[in-house]
Amino acid sequence: MDVSSVFTQITLGLLAVDTLRAIVAMMGVVPRDTKFLGNVIYGNYDRQLIIEGLKELGFTHQQGEEIKKELKAASDETLNTNGITFENAAQHLLALMAKYIVRFDNPIQYGGSSVTVSRYYIDTMEMAHNHEDRQKMVSIMSCLYVSVSNDDKKPDVVATPKGGNPLFVLNFAQHYSAEFVMIKSDTDKSRIVSVEDSVTNFKVNYEGSWGVKNRGQRQSEQKCIVVDCNTSGGSQLIHSVEELSHIATQDKELHLEAPELVLVLFRADVGKTEIDRKFFDHNCRLIRFFDLTEEIKEKIYELHKKAADEKRDPDIYYQDDAMQIKDIILMMKNEKLYYYIPKEKKSE
Repeated sequence: MDVSSVFTQITLGLLAVDTLRAIVAMMGVVPRDTKFLGNVIYGNYDRQLIIEGLKELGFTHQQGEEIKKELKAASDETLNTNGITFENAAQHLLALMAKYIVRFDNPIQYGGSSVTVSRYYIDTMEMAHNHEDRQKMVSIMSCLYVSVSNDDKKPDVVATPKGGNPLFVLNFAQHYSAEFVMIKSDTDKSRIVSVEDSVTNFKVNYEGSWGVKNRGQRQSEQKCIVVDCNTSGGSQLIHSVEELSHIATQDKELHLEAPELVLVLFRADVGKTEIDRKFFDHNCRLIRFFDLTEEIKEKIYELHKKAADEKRDPDIYYQDDAMQIKDIILMMKNEKLYYYIPKEKKSE
């Protein structure tokens, strides 16, 4: 048997072990608080165990890294469920948005430090309460993350503002076996403001911080990203980046990297804020599929209304819907509001 065959069989074997672990985790037969086995089944020991196992088999560090890359590539292929692929993720997102868009007879206002006026509201919070649609959101966001990730490392910590969409982001974090953190705003009444020590501040004002602390004791670095369903002016997300960057600097024992990526599915409006520059000045990038204008939202609502009149949900496989979605994406591209580059196309 040649070396390449042995390499392939070991890789497939490791994937099989990981699949078995996932099945056991899904069945829930092992209590999560079991000191060692619970961590193996539900935690992020997989990567460490695989690397240690390869060392025991006599593989060099370089060979181990190559196998890890192959495992990640295979894992990336499993990120996309519900028929969602890197190529059609944006189309599925628009179909979901059309399902949950609401039109008002009179303009409404939303936003934090900057207020936006619109006749349309895309209810991503309600979207996250539908199990199937929430899983679609996770798969769609996974496509976006993979398309911009410059290394082969999955996130170790996924953070979101407490005022964001925690149900969606929690599922996204679980998808990667990452720690989930909710960051309280400065005005949150449950925030403890008398804490002067930054380490204690992180422990009491960041929900999920204990898991980050424990993980930091097991590994030399923790890749951190900030995620939410959408944004307008970006204030909550910027606040999250500032807080996490400060904590990463102050508490070295966390081994936490300052977040360089902030991901949302879409920007709800164009507005007057130079949002990309705003995030760049905070040493990070805002990644999203596209931005919306009132005219684009009107087109999404037309897709919603046509499907609703026919008593069905918008569907990218329904010919008329597919044509409307194609036109909406073309409209975005013409206005330079479409940013998504699928993984395959990016690597060409």
